[in-house]
Amino acid sequence: MKTWKRIILAGTFLPLMAAHAADTPSQTPHQLTPNDAKNAALAEKTQRVTISEVKHQADGTSVQIQGQLEKKQGEDVYLLRDDSGQIDAVIPAAVFNNATVAPGDNVTVQGAIDKKQTPPRLRVSHFEKR
Repeated sequence: MKTWKRIILAGTFLPLMAAHAADTPSQTPHQLTPNDAKNAALAEKTQRVTISEVKHQADGTSVQIQGQLEKKQGEDVYLLRDDSGQIDAVIPAAVFNNATVAPGDNVTVQGAIDKKQTPPRLRVSHFEKR
């Protein structure tokens, strides 16, 4: 008889405990994915600069710029402007991540300075519309 009571009690309380566990947030710490680690490493190496400061940075330097998209100048080339000047920014369609953009949109971009081009360009790897 004791065995049946245990089975009945277990059958009653186990589903209740499982339901409670599903409603309770997990206490497991967030596991970093390779993309999280890559983005964190990129953010540490990235300097926030103005467009005029880009002229004084070395080729390949990772930078972050806040500005406005002025116009599309080519397939992946956009004119980016801030209060200090303007620069051509190469922004591949994949970087936009389906965001729609229009002239005058405020954006934050991260990328690398390409001084092999004349004038220098910004090769954008991360785009965020503000």
